[in-house]
Amino acid sequence: MLRMERVMRWGPEWGVGLALGIACIGCGDTERNKSDGPAGATSTEGTGGSMGSGGGASGGAAGSGGGSATASGGSSGAGAGGNATGGSGGSGGEPARVGSLPLAEGELEKLDVLFVVDNSISMADKQALFQTGVPTLVERLINPICVSLSEPSERALVSGPSDACPSGFEREFEPLTDVHAGIITSSLGSHGGDICSPDGVSVWDETMNDRAHLLPSVRPGLQSYQQLGFLAWDPEAALDPPGEASVATFVAGFQAQVIAAGETGCGYEAQLEAWYRFLVDPTPPRDIVREGSVAMPATDENGNIIVDELILQQRAAFLRPDSVVAIIMLTDENDCSVVDGGQGFLTAQALSGNEIFAMPAATSACDADPNDVCCRSCESAEAAPPEGCASLSGDPKCSEPASDALNLRCFNQKQRFGIDLLYPVGRYIDGLTQPMIYDTHRCSSNGCALVDNPLFVRDGLLRSSSRVILAGIVGVPWQDLATPDSLEGGRLVYMSPEELEASGRWQVILGDPENRVPPGDPLMIESTDPRTGENPITKDELAPPTSTDPSANPMNGHEFVNIDDSDLQYACIFPLREPRDCSLDPSCDCAPTDLERNRPLCNPPGGGPATETQYYGKAYPGPRLLQVIKGLGSRGMPASICPKNATGDPADPDFGYNPDVDAFVRRVKASHRATCVDELPTDVTSSGQCRLRVVGQGSCDCERPGRRTIPEESQAAVAEELAALCAEQGRDCATACACEITPLTGDALDACRTESEPSTGDGWCYISPAQGLGSAELVEHCPESQRSTVRVIGAAADLVGTELRLLCE
Repeated sequence: MLRMERVMRWGPEWGVGLALGIACIGCGDTERNKSDGPAGATSTEGTGGSMGSGGGASGGAAGSGGGSATASGGSSGAGAGGNATGGSGGSGGEPARVGSLPLAEGELEKLDVLFVVDNSISMADKQALFQTGVPTLVERLINPICVSLSEPSERALVSGPSDACPSGFEREFEPLTDVHAGIITSSLGSHGGDICSPDGVSVWDETMNDRAHLLPSVRPGLQSYQQLGFLAWDPEAALDPPGEASVATFVAGFQAQVIAAGETGCGYEAQLEAWYRFLVDPTPPRDIVREGSVAMPATDENGNIIVDELILQQRAAFLRPDSVVAIIMLTDENDCSVVDGGQGFLTAQALSGNEIFAMPAATSACDADPNDVCCRSCESAEAAPPEGCASLSGDPKCSEPASDALNLRCFNQKQRFGIDLLYPVGRYIDGLTQPMIYDTHRCSSNGCALVDNPLFVRDGLLRSSSRVILAGIVGVPWQDLATPDSLEGGRLVYMSPEELEASGRWQVILGDPENRVPPGDPLMIESTDPRTGENPITKDELAPPTSTDPSANPMNGHEFVNIDDSDLQYACIFPLREPRDCSLDPSCDCAPTDLERNRPLCNPPGGGPATETQYYGKAYPGPRLLQVIKGLGSRGMPASICPKNATGDPADPDFGYNPDVDAFVRRVKASHRATCVDELPTDVTSSGQCRLRVVGQGSCDCERPGRRTIPEESQAAVAEELAALCAEQGRDCATACACEITPLTGDALDACRTESEPSTGDGWCYISPAQGLGSAELVEHCPESQRSTVRVIGAAADLVGTELRLLCE
């Protein structure tokens, strides 16, 4: 959040440059915004789900016998964890392909967790709450709770990781002994503009550009493993040299980093681009500079991009190729990931020469539909308007100034300014789902280079997307995410991603941004004007800006008076543990000059006129963040930054971010479970009607127990299928390989279907409790509509760098 508010008008320097730069915005990613890449790219929509994507598609009727068929049809969404069905059979003995099931790569042994902490103004209260919850998070990972075998909601705590669970209980997963934990902030500087720049108009603070570097490298004095920037939990001394074995020291180091993030960073929060730059970007730029009216990565004397070598070094040390990777974002505002090229810098520009710079107005068509071809900037340089559109000179909106408070430059850009200077959300969904991505810093007239995604491809291994998790503690009322039975009382349980989808909660908190369908909860609508309506979950009405009762609406208090359109209405508020005196702090939300706004944050808890004391914290809607989380399907976990209980005992299950920790750990637990599938017609393990294959690059090791070479009659069809998969991914198929997994029988089959830690067997089984095939506990992570799964155990389950494919007659 910026605190720079001024009257803006269009300056002379950027008018022509705006039209020149529009075509570069996104630099190859604009097509990806809908997850539809150009030819040769992987896509979340298409043929049977790309290798490692976790998604799939449903299409034609399954054939009975015949050649390898490629299912095609509707999209299941990137990373949704769905299975592809359909396909028509051909000739030969190869069964029709029922699904592409990228299963987890064995047990959860290594966890690399990256925290992205918003370090802009107003975040100190949330950071303090998060710091309080750090011990709970660490304890849940290294000393997992015991869960009842008969009643999963019943839990028991044990003193230490080596202690046994009570009779009738078992741990939710084995205690973790190998964890990398790192923190970066949301501040990436000016993107070539003059705000958040050392040479700019605002008061410079180095924390305005943390460059997506791990925090100890930009905040001296913080604890980190071997000065690499992250903390390493290593109680078994498996690292050389050993990492941290003391829980107290590990927790203290973590807490110190959270608070060190601070709240003096850049108000244009780039939460998404920060983790993308650290984990994904193939050529992370060291600096963004501007030449004339165009921003670009800084280059050396030979014209090569100056890559941020520290990011590459930190990424290589932090990110293991065989780990579960988790990203947790902590932020109270929406994402503002400005395009690092073209004219994205205009978002962070305050001056044009010696004059004040203002963003241009948008044409009238933008009010109704920003996607309309007639929606464009009033400063566009065009010889003639698009067919069917009014000329810019004849458009009444082009004679009016745009509403352009610096604080709101990232809000509804296309609708307000006729241009979008932020990266499309598809960039980030692809970054967490696709093994190949576009390098948007290496583009030409023929497009951008398609390269391996560093998050997924390393040392010849291909990470399964089922082992990448994205959680967001963001601006959304906790009531919109809570299970019905935890809305009241002293606990809070967030719905799983599957439950959010099945219950229609995504429509409540997000709507359909692509098709201009607003969220069902009016509190989740970004608006400068006061909103009206009721929350569809609790049926509470929004309170008007005339109210002086901060509890008039239990989620956001009440709307406030937005005098100069320089702020957005809140999604939610929560009481501060310690009220804040704002009389001498102009950055405070209840500063003397702000009292006429009548913010609910400034009303005393019992009601009354706004004062110079801030009693409540706040958060704004985060639709861009939620779009990406939703795009991850079963691997995306939204939570609220406004806690249900902010002033109670930190040990309370609903206190602070304890419910968020619980939701995150449940996602980690699910990350090494088999993919959920639709119920198959029969016991396919015993009947032999389905075959399970492991496919990958390099050696699939078909000689290991539980695996066998592809039968001769199927080899031609398998080669054809592998070629299709390689083409789909844009990868060299020379090293592609495949083996069959052996179906289990006898005692080994029983163990696979009933035991959480099977004591015998190498191979695979199909589990479907509704058909009397196995334990319900083994599919409890699955949505109601898919309470079946395929499981691989024993030596056959070493799946690092590969994925599984299920084929059924």
